[in-house]
Amino acid sequence: MPNPVKPEPWQWLFNLTWPDRDSPTPLGPEEIRKNWLFHAKKLVEPSRSVCLEIAPTATIWCDRLAEWRAEPWDRRHGKVTLAGNAAHPMTYHGKPLADVLDGYKNEVQKRGGKAVVSSGENPQMVHEWERLKQSSIFTIGMKALVEGI
Repeated sequence: MPNPVKPEPWQWLFNLTWPDRDSPTPLGPEEIRKNWLFHAKKLVEPSRSVCLEIAPTATIWCDRLAEWRAEPWDRRHGKVTLAGNAAHPMTYHGKPLADVLDGYKNEVQKRGGKAVVSSGENPQMVHEWERLKQSSIFTIGMKALVEGI
């Protein structure tokens, strides 16, 4: 931060989200800005003013959240298995490699599938109050989440 008492030259990053599964991602800067301003008008202060007062020359990006759910894959009879975070050495502990890969594959698909679904649901929940109230933050609280780690 060049000057902590003079915020004018600072660079800022704002994140504005809204649920939208039907329309395509806006392609041009004008359409992105139009969507930004449309949704910013629905915010409460001071967020509303902050988002509406962004300089017309400021760049606004638009991105759609995406997810890839863990699904069974063809590992070519144990000859090749390389997917995502599995791109690291694995020891086989004296078992046939095919057995280890089967166990790893099943465990990753189950655990990874839950994590992907959860991470996809969380940003949607913040836009739906009734769903948000069912989240673990509301039902068991942050302290219980940390203690459960």
